[in-house]
Amino acid sequence: MNVAKFYYDGGCSVCQRFAYWAQRLFPSETVEWIAADYSDLTQLPVAVEGVIYEEGGRYWVKTEAIRQYLKQAGYPFWASLLGAVPLRWRDWLYDRVAQRRACGKRRCAPSLEPKRRTRPKKS
Repeated sequence: MNVAKFYYDGGCSVCQRFAYWAQRLFPSETVEWIAADYSDLTQLPVAVEGVIYEEGGRYWVKTEAIRQYLKQAGYPFWASLLGAVPLRWRDWLYDRVAQRRACGKRRCAPSLEPKRRTRPKKS
């Protein structure tokens, strides 16, 4: 049996709550939930923009990842309900929520670019 994978930001409390909620409300034994550090996901052939759903070598991100999970998990009604909203609207809303979430003292999904260290200016 082919196991699908659902990647989410393991350091984000909002993401952790969503994953917990989704697994309880829409359980599926054929999906592995992976709490990942986004820097680990650079090996995937998709841009790391949010949650990622992988099944059979195909990848979906953001709200389409959620919709594909719902379809695969056996909840076609919820998948079609989500699919009734245009993709750009769904992803726009997803991006607004993602911009406002916080993971403790840091922002979630940190930039994958190396940080430049600067020395504080002397007064």
